[in-house]
Amino acid sequence: MILKTIFCVLIVVVLAEVCCCMDNVETEEMGVDERQNIFLPCGEEAIESYRVSWVRDGRDDNQTPRRSIFNNGSLFISDITRHDAGIYECQGIEDEIIRSKVKLVVRTPPPPLVNVTVHACTILASIRWEVEDTGGYPIDYFKAQFRLKHTPDDQLADPWHPVVPEHISSSASQIDVYHLEPNSTYIFQVWAVNKLGQGEVFETDATTQHNNEEIELGRHLLEGAETFDTRVWVAAVAIVMGTLVVLALGTCYALYRECHIPLSKSVPQ
Repeated sequence: MILKTIFCVLIVVVLAEVCCCMDNVETEEMGVDERQNIFLPCGEEAIESYRVSWVRDGRDDNQTPRRSIFNNGSLFISDITRHDAGIYECQGIEDEIIRSKVKLVVRTPPPPLVNVTVHACTILASIRWEVEDTGGYPIDYFKAQFRLKHTPDDQLADPWHPVVPEHISSSASQIDVYHLEPNSTYIFQVWAVNKLGQGEVFETDATTQHNNEEIELGRHLLEGAETFDTRVWVAAVAIVMGTLVVLALGTCYALYRECHIPLSKSVPQ
């Protein structure tokens, strides 16, 4: 009876140790760029490939041609795609002990922007967006373009017009589009760009309004905007600043003379 009790206790202790070892395996995070290859190690000690299995997010999908288990138990994945991301576990087939956990993070070009809206007036429109995911690398810049959705049958389709500036700041969340035609439907595209290249394009359309007063006001405000030379402003600011410096120096000199000349005249001969 005593031996049976001791045997049961030993079994419980062994099972507890096994469970503890399984639970204490830390998850290692590994990052890789899309279309690259990667090796996922199966623990610190090598183990024959036929004695281990790999599961991703609880599913055994090692039948994928791009995945293969090497002789040391490591998992090789070629031509990585974003669908390969997930948590991989290497466990023994016989003892079912988890030897390693790897969280695979796949870095990609940016996914589509979210909450994209276009507020169209008569001759201008404002595109707004939000970034939900950068793809793993910081956003370098945004790009946008537009064209007429409908053109007469006897004319060629309207070409894409890039939104100025072509490289929109990575901190921006909106851009204004000018020189649109009133009462016309336009297609707008916007996307993000990171280290790996252009992200997925988000496309939407919007129709401009028809208001003659707003048209005339907008044309008046935008008149000469494209041909305006900023060097004129720079020169004007430089002249004004130079004039202010000269006036300041003249004022200081006048105060200096006013303070010192009377003192010199009051000294007795």
